[in-house]
Amino acid sequence: MSRTKIFTTTISSEMDKWLREEVKRQKVTRREILEKALLAYQIQAKKLALKESYKKANQDSETVALAEMGMKDYFDDLTNFENGAG
Repeated sequence: MSRTKIFTTTISSEMDKWLREEVKRQKVTRREILEKALLAYQIQAKKLALKESYKKANQDSETVALAEMGMKDYFDDLTNFENGAG
């Protein structure tokens, strides 16, 4: 079971107004809305980090060669399976 943490921050008046309206509209707590927003941000950050790592890997000739060898092995396995050898 994870423990919750308390943190304090400031937001613009416009964002505070929107948040209060959203709490009423959705009938949820501010915490729920903020946690969903942070989770969405976290997911996007992880996707961006993964995308950047793929870009770096694509520039590394050794990594590309290993990936190509793996794809050849995969293709060979599929071919063998289709021919009844797998």
